[in-house]
Amino acid sequence: MNWLSLTVNDYVSRCNFAIDKFRSLVHQLQKNIDDAEERLRDIETADLFRLPENDGSWLPDVTIFFDKLIKLRAIDIKTVVRKYNEIGPILTKVSLAFTHVITSLVTIISHRRSSRVVVVVVVKVKRVKRYCIAVNGSIP
Repeated sequence: MNWLSLTVNDYVSRCNFAIDKFRSLVHQLQKNIDDAEERLRDIETADLFRLPENDGSWLPDVTIFFDKLIKLRAIDIKTVVRKYNEIGPILTKVSLAFTHVITSLVTIISHRRSSRVVVVVVVKVKRVKRYCIAVNGSIP
């Protein structure tokens, strides 16, 4: 795609579409990164030493206290492990989104470069024609 093979309006609309797609991919990438960071924050702030609730009016038996403590810790560890296991698929999504962002960016840059190259070639051809007219009086 370059601006010589399309009308100006078509070229502009395709460029705008490519830019919008790029923005969408960047937004998706940022969303996935935020999701992974949220999981990491949850793991980091997990309280693995949470004590069983007690109203203070009585002291539980030691075996009951430690049974409740072990159950609470098991629940917290399961939650942390689940959050940790969720990070892998999110990182895969980030990797894929990053690949798509880079591919889109390369496509946009190559289109811009190709259109610049075409413009430079057209300008050079016009200069050669002017030079031939100045020297020979006509274009060979």
